[in-house]
Amino acid sequence: MKKIIGIILGLLIIVIAYNYVTDFLCKCEIKCKNCPKTSENIKFSKESGFYIGNYKPTLDTIKLKNYNEKIIITNVWIEQSWLINTDDCKSPKREKIEGYNVILEFKKTNKDFIFNLMPLTEDKFGKRSFGLNENKKEMHFENLPNKLEIIVTERNPNENIGWTKSIITDTLVFNLTNKKEQ
Repeated sequence: MKKIIGIILGLLIIVIAYNYVTDFLCKCEIKCKNCPKTSENIKFSKESGFYIGNYKPTLDTIKLKNYNEKIIITNVWIEQSWLINTDDCKSPKREKIEGYNVILEFKKTNKDFIFNLMPLTEDKFGKRSFGLNENKKEMHFENLPNKLEIIVTERNPNENIGWTKSIITDTLVFNLTNKKEQ
């Protein structure tokens, strides 16, 4: 009888230790706890229930003024802002949060980043919409504008100046075309 109780207690201790160790390792793996996310593509956004609608550009090709570069806008879509709630590390959940993600997808002909796209906004979230990925610009807004304006800036062709004094060369306008009711 003592042997069975010893085996049961030993297994119980192993299970509890395993639970604490896996929980600790899971928490160490999380680099950003409950940080806002953006869907990788429109298909994922629709499947996850975050998709809201699209913007239509008034111009779908941008010819840079200081470089031999074309930027072709392929899609501009909107989704509800969301995060992966990792409060329970073993079963993280996707949750909608305040605000909107606007994703501007494009193709470019040059591998170098010689341009940037920034929203022209007073929106407190939109002001933090920095960064440009290889083929998309991700922006975050508190309120969803019916008309979205994006400033196109180019790296100064003078190598001594470069990005320290970039040149504003264009403004893109996007109109909200279809919006799924929430």
